[in-house]
Amino acid sequence: MTETGEPPCGPRPAQAAPRTGMSTRAALLGARFDTRLACRLVPTATVSLTVALGLAGLASVIAAAIASWWLGLIVAAIVVPLVVGLVALIRVIGELALALDRMADDVADMAGRFPRLESNVDDVAHEMPRLGFLRLMGGGR
Repeated sequence: MTETGEPPCGPRPAQAAPRTGMSTRAALLGARFDTRLACRLVPTATVSLTVALGLAGLASVIAAAIASWWLGLIVAAIVVPLVVGLVALIRVIGELALALDRMADDVADMAGRFPRLESNVDDVAHEMPRLGFLRLMGGGR
């Protein structure tokens, strides 16, 4: 829940009739793009990848320990920090995906509060003097 009491990933603001009764599989395979999948898929993907990494790390340590006990210790010393780091990376990427999803709502809300913002920005841009180095980067209009 957010500070305003709303769920963090709800329907898009411009959407007239959100389809909330749709399953994740149907939404994933649907061609209308009228539901948000990031909110549904990020937690599932995070848990799935975490379990897969944990099992792969455990399997590599067991395989090395079967070959030799000292090799198992060496592999455990290498694999455990590697798995923990990858799990943290997966978590951060998932949170960034959800933050990007929420950012679209925030920008849409700001656009709704400032209806003439785009025309004001265009007016200011036309009044600003042109900079020479920007013409060089843009191909010299």
